[in-house]
Amino acid sequence: QKKLDSKTNKVLESGPVQESKLGFWRVQFRFDNKRYNVGSGYMTEEDAARAMDTYVREKGMDKPLHFPDEVS
Repeated sequence: QKKLDSKTNKVLESGPVQESKLGFWRVQFRFDNKRYNVGSGYMTEEDAARAMDTYVREKGMDKPLHFPDEVS
């Protein structure tokens, strides 16, 4: 079942990276049954994906990366 926004009744986006209504990207994801909110205001989808990779590396999480060959 898809989650709905309580204010707009629109289906909420799912996944680690999504675009906000203002045209900026935000990063949030679930890992080991816990929700992580990395931040918002990224200008591009790529910037948001790199921010997620950096966060995952810094926290030592065993989660697939968008850019696994890059070193931060």
